[in-house]
Amino acid sequence: MIINNKAENGGGVYIDIYYRSYSPIYDSIYPPILHYGVFTIIKGIISSNEATYNGGGIYNNGSFSMHGGEVSENKAVSGGGLYNTRIYSNDGGAIENNYAAYVGENDIVSNIS
Repeated sequence: MIINNKAENGGGVYIDIYYRSYSPIYDSIYPPILHYGVFTIIKGIISSNEATYNGGGIYNNGSFSMHGGEVSENKAVSGGGLYNTRIYSNDGGAIENNYAAYVGENDIVSNIS
């Protein structure tokens, strides 16, 4: 379970394909779960997390797969449950009951160009 965390982006989980070194500045910006490239949930729970900007539960700029489990009750300005910019697949997981300040962006926002 990943619960009750806060960060600027990716309140619960931040997935990024780019390497970032740790520093005191990053410690306050990124959540405790920081993955480089690939993150998979298998029947896990990501709940009650909050992002100042994007991805209350998960910010994905890499590859995120969900096999069962739940992403719920997270908060952000955009993408309350999931803010996605890269690869995302869902095989039976639920992303629901999240909140975003922007109307229509409560559960999933996908910005793939």
